[in-house]
Amino acid sequence: MTGGDNILNGGAGADQFWIATAEIPNSANIITDFTSGEDVLGIAGLGIGFDDLSITQQDNNTLIAANGSDLAILQGIAANSLSADNFTFA
Repeated sequence: MTGGDNILNGGAGADQFWIATAEIPNSANIITDFTSGEDVLGIAGLGIGFDDLSITQQDNNTLIAANGSDLAILQGIAANSLSADNFTFA
């Protein structure tokens, strides 16, 4: 997995993108190659679950937020294609 400045690219194969671990990121993680049904989005240490997320469409991208703070932007992904199966919580 490569990244920097909150831009993440997992490359080929199944990836786990941890978009928040114990704290909300200062700015949204931008994920350039998320594949629904293959990759997973992880959130840990925030005490939240899928029902606490706001998942909205913004142009060609999907914005994932929690408690009014942006966690991730999935480039080229339709918001209605995501479900609880795309997430893991710890």
